Amino acid sequence: KDKVIPVELETISITNINKSYLDKVQDPTMSVQVKSLENRVSKCDITKSPKYDGRDKPFQAVFKSSKGSIVAMFDKEGKIITTSEKFKNIKLPDPVKIAVFKNHPNWVLLSDTYSVSYHRDKNVRKVYKVQIGNGDLKKKLKIDFSGDIISLSSIENLNTTSTVSYINQNE
Repeated sequence: KDKVIPVELETISITNINKSYLDKVQDPTMSVQVKSLENRVSKCDITKSPKYDGRDKPFQAVFKSSKGSIVAMFDKEGKIITTSEKFKNIKLPDPVKIAVFKNHPNWVLLSDTYSVSYHRDKNVRKVYKVQIGNGDLKKKLKIDFSGDIISLSSIENLNTTSTVSYINQNE
């Protein structure tokens, strides 16, 4: 019989060099579609891209999904310097939903846009632009990620022949 000889293996750890990006842009309550694309960006090794030439200047890459896009700038080591992110008609996190519908209980969500501006040396800016409607009326709100309303546009009359599509918030 063969004797089993225990062997001690070297400890290795796998880390995402862009973990600090994810720590700043992600939150447990955010949309799965946003998280998925941000995860893809953070794991991208641009140094293996055939278009990457090893230069000292920042390298730009564009990532797209059915719900949005991220334009990311990487340094020569593959670390994210900045991102400009935009997503449309995604599931709103609870603080944003509460901010919208607490003061507008009979209104419905018509559309939303989520924008993120990330710079590794600065604070992240996360803003939702939400359009809601109630009969012939509509409002546009700008809300930060924590649910604070930044601005509220004037009420507009909708053209009664307009078609309104509603966003499914269960996606």
